[in-house]
Amino acid sequence: MLFQSFLRACQCNRDRLGPCFIVGFLLFVAPSQALCDERIDRIEKTLKLMQQKIEALSLENRQLKEKVQVMEAASKQRGHILQAVTTPPPDSSKVNTSNHSTSSLAGTAGDVVATEIPSTVKETESNDEAADEKFSMDAFQERVRELESSQEETISRLDSSVKVGGYASVEYGFTNDRGRSSGFRVRNFSLFFSKAIQKNWQLFSELEFEDAPFIQSNPNNNAISTVQGKFLVEQMYIKYHPSVRWDIVAGRYLTPFGIWNVYHYDPYVPTQRRPLMLRVLFPVFSDGIRLRYSFNPGLALINSEFYLANGTGNPGRFDRNVSKAIGGKINITPNLLTDMNFGASIFRDKDNLNVARTTYGLHLLARYHDLALQAEFAHRVNNPLNAVSFRDVSAYAQLSYDLDRWTLAARYDWLNVNSRLPLSNSYRYTGAVNYHFWHNVIGKIEYNRNRFDNPVIKDFQEVILSLAVAIGDF
Repeated sequence: MLFQSFLRACQCNRDRLGPCFIVGFLLFVAPSQALCDERIDRIEKTLKLMQQKIEALSLENRQLKEKVQVMEAASKQRGHILQAVTTPPPDSSKVNTSNHSTSSLAGTAGDVVATEIPSTVKETESNDEAADEKFSMDAFQERVRELESSQEETISRLDSSVKVGGYASVEYGFTNDRGRSSGFRVRNFSLFFSKAIQKNWQLFSELEFEDAPFIQSNPNNNAISTVQGKFLVEQMYIKYHPSVRWDIVAGRYLTPFGIWNVYHYDPYVPTQRRPLMLRVLFPVFSDGIRLRYSFNPGLALINSEFYLANGTGNPGRFDRNVSKAIGGKINITPNLLTDMNFGASIFRDKDNLNVARTTYGLHLLARYHDLALQAEFAHRVNNPLNAVSFRDVSAYAQLSYDLDRWTLAARYDWLNVNSRLPLSNSYRYTGAVNYHFWHNVIGKIEYNRNRFDNPVIKDFQEVILSLAVAIGDF
């Protein structure tokens, strides 16, 4: 009842979204103290048990090896002792035998027989003990080999299993934008699959389902009758990574441009709405090959990426034009002991309309304790074949602050499409509050005010309540 009254109040007062922002936050995003995540606990317990098993196997392996070494040393020592005991002393009776009588010879022979019989028994018993020791040592060595094989198999199974990750987000939006209404949205559901094929070889894919895709055809003629949402293979590539310094991928990958385009997953960004420059000045993904190389002079880290792709507006099957897109990105961390990095990007392409486009970008990410600043700037030069060139420019700056489980964020966006046209500026002012129920369960509320220089386009506001979750590692 309270929820329905709240919806009616917000729909009837679209121009007063400030109170709706506060009330919505108190109703739907206020944290609960009774936090429980059984799935995380089960995963952590399973990983802990597997780690304990590996450690136990390693310990047993070391102990058995030590026992084998001790037994080998003892066996070798017993062999020396046995050789010393069973080796007969020099026969003094054979020296000067002409001076001995027959009786003395008989006495000497009797003594020799009497001493040889116990020596033979002792030698037999010692040989049996040595055989038993050898059998026991062989058994221990066989056990060591079994443990090593079991340990390698366990580690190999962990490394070669298919790893599944992903994220999902749902939201409710209030807006006074003309042509749109307030309502729920199943915004994103993305699944990641990663598999180590062989040593240094990996397959990775990301399947994205946006706005709950639904496709239905007419059973009479198989013509598509209903289409809803979007299904997309956002990433699918094969990676060769022989070293931590460099790797090469072939397939579909996120275009290495700036920060947000690569790190845009809902649970790890403070807002549901992306910056205005995204999906305008450069493509989200590219089909081709990409080379990454990194090196660290001193305490610095420099990461570089270079790629060749089909370019904007071309599917995975073929390229609709003869030109290929080229690009690169460099990211510099001046000191690994500090949390700051900056860099530059470039993307050059001739699209299917025969317009040569070159986009330049700068980015910065700096953190001081719990305060973070993230900013990007992009400038695209457009050169049509038989027309005057024009420019597109965009920038954003985002400030965020982490306070225990809370994250407060504010962002300013600006986009100018075709600088030759008047009144072509768009602006967005964003404020957001996040609450981390767990590290991978985040509740968000954000307010966006959209403003346009063009009077034909009406300014509008929106308030978004959302919940985002992440599964696995990605």
